[in-house]
Amino acid sequence: MKSDARSAFIGMVDNAYRMAGDIGLEGVRKFESVLNEFKSWCNQRHTEKEKEYNGHGKKKNVPMTSNKYTSTVKCLFNTYHM
Repeated sequence: MKSDARSAFIGMVDNAYRMAGDIGLEGVRKFESVLNEFKSWCNQRHTEKEKEYNGHGKKKNVPMTSNKYTSTVKCLFNTYHM
């Protein structure tokens, strides 16, 4: 799905870059504010989905990855020093 969205919007985004540049600083600032607003909306939706996923509002991501933690184990220990 991500690659489909990218290919669908690449022309539109390129045109927006060009138009913002043609307008000047005001256009660049407006384009930036629209992108920041969209990014904020996406983060909010992601947070809502994650709360629905684990039911507690606690993040359950594996450190150093973006994968979901799916084990039933509550605590992981680093066994390198044990």
